[in-house]
Amino acid sequence: MNFKFKKILAISVLFFVSFFVKMSDGFSQDTIFPSYVEGITSINGTESLIKFKSENNFTVADFEENYASLLGLSQNDSLQFLHSETDRVGGIHYFYQQYSNGIEVEGAQVILHEKNGIARSLNGVWIKNLSVNAIPFYDENTVRRAAINAVSAEKYMWEDSVSEALIKKLRNDSTATYFPSGKLMLVSFPFSNNPQNFHLVYKFIICANKPYSEDAVYVDANGDSVIKLITLIETVDATVSASTKYNSNQDITTDGIDIYDTDIMSPTFGDYLYTEYHLRESTRNVETLNMTSAGSDYTLASEFLDDETTLSFTLSSDPVAYNAHWGSEKTYDYYDSQHSRNSYDNAGGKLWNYVHTDLISLGFSDNNNAFWSGTNHTMTYGDGDGTSFTEVVALDVVGHEITHGVEQSAMTGFDYSNPESGALSESFSDMFGIAIAKYTLGSSRDWIIGEDITPGFDGLRDMSNPQSVSVISPGADTYLGTNWVTSSSDDYGSHTNCGVGNFWFYLLSEGGNGTNDNSDNYCVESIGMEVAARIAYETLTTQLTSTSNYASARSGSIAAAQSLYGVGSNQEIQVTNAWYAVGVGAEFNNPITVSPHTVSTSFNEIDKNKNTITTANAVIVPANATCIFQSGFQTGPAIFLEDGFHAANGSNFHAFIANIDCQSHSRISHNSKGHINQGNHSIITKKNIHTPVDLTYLFPNPTPGLFH
Repeated sequence: MNFKFKKILAISVLFFVSFFVKMSDGFSQDTIFPSYVEGITSINGTESLIKFKSENNFTVADFEENYASLLGLSQNDSLQFLHSETDRVGGIHYFYQQYSNGIEVEGAQVILHEKNGIARSLNGVWIKNLSVNAIPFYDENTVRRAAINAVSAEKYMWEDSVSEALIKKLRNDSTATYFPSGKLMLVSFPFSNNPQNFHLVYKFIICANKPYSEDAVYVDANGDSVIKLITLIETVDATVSASTKYNSNQDITTDGIDIYDTDIMSPTFGDYLYTEYHLRESTRNVETLNMTSAGSDYTLASEFLDDETTLSFTLSSDPVAYNAHWGSEKTYDYYDSQHSRNSYDNAGGKLWNYVHTDLISLGFSDNNNAFWSGTNHTMTYGDGDGTSFTEVVALDVVGHEITHGVEQSAMTGFDYSNPESGALSESFSDMFGIAIAKYTLGSSRDWIIGEDITPGFDGLRDMSNPQSVSVISPGADTYLGTNWVTSSSDDYGSHTNCGVGNFWFYLLSEGGNGTNDNSDNYCVESIGMEVAARIAYETLTTQLTSTSNYASARSGSIAAAQSLYGVGSNQEIQVTNAWYAVGVGAEFNNPITVSPHTVSTSFNEIDKNKNTITTANAVIVPANATCIFQSGFQTGPAIFLEDGFHAANGSNFHAFIANIDCQSHSRISHNSKGHINQGNHSIITKKNIHTPVDLTYLFPNPTPGLFH
């Protein structure tokens, strides 16, 4: 950007224009915004979306200079840059955290979306008119005891020297400690953007090893009372079992250390004796440790060793360790190959597996669980109870837990104390747990989470049928529908309400039609799991904040589909319609504009939309190509063929107004799904249509062969 433009922009922000804004929740209001803003949309009543006018060339630097006036923040407020994520099409997404008087406002984050140096949009939550006293009455040392007492453990991590040594090892930081330090924050429980609901608190992370726990404790900085306690352990949360060997024999990578004779009295001093293999790998940075004799003390975990001259890590030696280690490798491979992500933190972070853990000694009611530790950045796996549940190290479980680490790293993790945010966390972890299993195992894998570790392969949750009574925990497949949890139990139904997001991902991957709990008839065409997962990944890592809910996920995934595949693309259509199928938002009914291109002779091009279809200039249908346009029935269905549209001799061009079940904008022939019945609709198969100027509604319908 040149200096002249920056100077003009700095002046222009002093001049605002007033325009009428239509809010997505049905409310309207007059809003004053700078002239470079195209509009604002309310996503869920708390989160908002701002779009910038492309012709103004608004940049990230301009945003950082002018965000206060743009967002209506006071001189006491600031945004601090957290990190950025670059997507696969070159877009850069900048995450910012709001502070007020230098104190973090928990849950108030915005994401600025840039492409080719120009800021396109911004979404997130910001709190205006905060006036909380930023000077605490109590100091950190005074309120720390209240936080510790709220956990009420027999023994805390910082009281144990071996635990203190462990965190230094896990963090690779000689100064790391479990001793809780208080962080001043402004919080709202439940979260909202009402400034009157915020309190000044100290936030402590309290870690205990007897019983094992990791909790975020919020203590009133002005009243010395605990306001909220939130567990940081993210688990599979199931009581099920399996008695099978999950994945037969697979190749894994370990490291080996050559052992030589060190006996100086031996005539063969220095000769090679054998190779000692360790269940760890440097390339993917994976290590698996044995907690069999460690109880609740992670520092006593032992290595898996093999002293043979040839590697003999097989399912016959320790199938549990093998599955956890192999699953971590395959999870790493999936994120690396499919999303160019280097481990859970995109920085090569180590994947620690602790297997054969006695979860009861950690304070759990049984061993039927696995969890990701947000403090230690580790995975812990129980061995089950032997009757209803065996070792919890199936591939999709490993992928699920490591994805919690991806969430924590990419967008600071979801807030389980906020309605729907925990459900989104569990849903995204389920999505990628299944995606990783299908990536690794192919068509042999179905849509059931935890299938391998449950008797009869029932599983924990069925993503293709969340309400299925055959799984351990039937869930909801429609927002606010059957099985939807409205109470605060299970973190607002995080392991039940996640079924809504799960079914969205299933429909997007596989397609489907039916009627949801709202009596809405839906039809979604498959875009394939690889594309669905790509959109889900971009949504998770570039569009969401810790307090996002299902409305946020809908808005974010539509934005991700538009960024990856284009506005009005078939991917955007199916993403939107899949959300409609699960009761989140309306179905796609925006007009389609077919961009200039030449129709391929290899595929049928199919454009179906319930509103209008318009061709931009220079859409060419060459000989031996088939192009089909279908519009109807929404308000004013129509097909517009602009100047430059050309259907050559030998081509087949069909255009008609007819009811549409499934909308598509695709160039793959099988996506037609047989919905075009040429015997009942207007069909145009005209040759040499060179310049059909101002062609709008087609009639008669049906046509005997001629049209106007």
